[in-house]
Amino acid sequence: MKYIVISVDDSRADYRNKIKSKTELPEQEFLATDARLSTFDISYALRTRGLKIADWEDIKIGEIGCWLSHFDGWRLVVEKDEPMVIFEDDVILAESFSHNLSDFLEEVPEDYDFVSLSVPPDQFPDYLWIVRYSVKGEPDIIGKVFDGKDSQFNYGAVRMAKAYQTWGLGAVLYSPRGARKLISLAREHGLYTPVDCFLFNQAHLGAVTGYAPKPFFVNQLTTFNINAPTTVQDTEII
Repeated sequence: MKYIVISVDDSRADYRNKIKSKTELPEQEFLATDARLSTFDISYALRTRGLKIADWEDIKIGEIGCWLSHFDGWRLVVEKDEPMVIFEDDVILAESFSHNLSDFLEEVPEDYDFVSLSVPPDQFPDYLWIVRYSVKGEPDIIGKVFDGKDSQFNYGAVRMAKAYQTWGLGAVLYSPRGARKLISLAREHGLYTPVDCFLFNQAHLGAVTGYAPKPFFVNQLTTFNINAPTTVQDTEII
């Protein structure tokens, strides 16, 4: 198992160095897409990957770059034919990340397509919501449970659950099988929502099988970095 970091420039070198210092996994070289560059050709970038923009009127340049970077990460997982963790460069890893990762993954079924290792704090309550999903995998909250054991996302593991969140790709482990599915689904449906929402939509629909740490255990792996601006902020709508 290796890891890659999605990073478009050197402005977050400190973050990348911290990621490297807190994981024992080897790093795989990877070139992310910076769609903000004047030389970036949207049509060419989409066409050569077999992608298209679907019904997404307010899509931003930065969101396209984020989409293509994760998509290329999935392609690399398939090419190398081994599980791989994709980090976004602003994720904060726990001091004991590597040790804890092994323990957490022991609870994950072998047929996983992806395992989210980072959950934004505003998504923690989602674990207790009773939810049904639209045909696009978008949530409709219809109730709430008050004991995590009764969560519709609980499958009996101590620390892990079925993916319950709706956004956030700070750190995700993909299997080659899962990456192949996501590539196919992306080409089928096109870009209609941010890539993180797409991933969890597909999990909620059952098109891919995803897992995530239960809210109480998330910080044993990662912390969501609320101070780091994302690459899609303050970028133009195409």
